[in-house]
Amino acid sequence: MTQAGIIETIATALRDNPRSRALFLSGSHGTGPDDAYSDIDFVLVAADGPTDAIVALWRQAIEQTGEIVLWWERTTRPMLINAITQDWTRTDVVTLKPSRPAPCQRLECGLAGRIRSRHVVQPRENARYQTPLLTP
Repeated sequence: MTQAGIIETIATALRDNPRSRALFLSGSHGTGPDDAYSDIDFVLVAADGPTDAIVALWRQAIEQTGEIVLWWERTTRPMLINAITQDWTRTDVVTLKPSRPAPCQRLECGLAGRIRSRHVVQPRENARYQTPLLTP
């Protein structure tokens, strides 16, 4: 599966879940330049933050992209999950509550899309994705 396919698969898996509020790309995929060896970094805004249900939802989304060979949940604040699939694709996600979006700016997020939000999130000027992958 291509990196673009992985991004779309994860976005689709989260699109209709009411716990998911917004999904952003960060790192090289969010701001460029990414390459064939880049990991895929996300910021997930979840209604209740990094709950067990959100962790399970994220794992199900990653499993749709390939067999997971490494899964690491770092219980830092904000929570970080690292996953590596059988084809050595690394996918990372930071999970935040809607009331705590500030770390996104520190991560230099590009806009991957909105799942559900009452607020229009403007992409950074240098964001690679200028239109949402996910719409409410």
